[in-house]
Amino acid sequence: MSILVVGNATVDIFYEIKRLPSIGETLLASGRMVDAGGKGLNQAIAASRSGGVVDYIAPLGDDAAASVIRDRLATEKLHTSELLIGPSQTDESIILITPDGSNTIVSTNSAAKWLTVDTVARRLESVQANDTLLLQGNLSKETTEKCLEAAASAGARTVLNPSPIGFSYDDIWPLVSLAVVNEIEAVQLGNSEDPETAGRHLLKVGVETVVVTLGSDGAMAIDEVDRITLKAPKMDVVDTAGAGDAFVGSLVAALDMGLSLMHSMKFAVQVASLTVTQRGTTSAFPSQEKIANLLKCLPNV
Repeated sequence: MSILVVGNATVDIFYEIKRLPSIGETLLASGRMVDAGGKGLNQAIAASRSGGVVDYIAPLGDDAAASVIRDRLATEKLHTSELLIGPSQTDESIILITPDGSNTIVSTNSAAKWLTVDTVARRLESVQANDTLLLQGNLSKETTEKCLEAAASAGARTVLNPSPIGFSYDDIWPLVSLAVVNEIEAVQLGNSEDPETAGRHLLKVGVETVVVTLGSDGAMAIDEVDRITLKAPKMDVVDTAGAGDAFVGSLVAALDMGLSLMHSMKFAVQVASLTVTQRGTTSAFPSQEKIANLLKCLPNV
């Protein structure tokens, strides 16, 4: 089994600030950090560190910023990494962090939007029924839909984390085996202020299983016959950036290895909870050894 992640990569620039600024206000940052990130990169690394066999495809610019991405990938154990050079600059994110670990993020996606299904067609042709395709919300709607169609046609598991939300997914949901959304995304996409009701709406329009992440409250999974809720352990939160991606990547890896949804979610909640105790995005993810120990310590489900 293997996991194909088609997504973005960004250079993440963090600024530590005492509070979020008001409109028109300038604040001085108390700290700055640069890290490799982007939801595609984050989830690919999290899945790989969690024991998944991961192929990762992402677009970069032909610029100095791309070296931050290359340097990080050189330290990871991804099966293959195809970094495609496009006409746009490497995407970046500006992340503002407050003392309680909360953050706001603004990202560019010109490089991600350049990626078309034609540029990844060769790899999509090799996707098989026991594989998993993992996508996020940074690619264009056309590329997202065509990638899901190819994987679904092959009988593969299709996982979509539609973040950030850049377009309507109404005609895409029937192609999705598993949708992973946070509370805000669930409300926006599921036509309800209640996350569970919103998730059930996504089931009605074609998704097989929906997982809603609930931040410090854990996560919830629903399908046509079951509902699973898991609490997150209490942690000393330093930075929540990347925690959602750590959850998605580790969840997909566990499912791809044949673990039950309950067991996979317990594992993913633990990985995400450790992530919030460190600064950065991929730099904050637990090591492969620490994640392997987490998996061993979880009770069988």
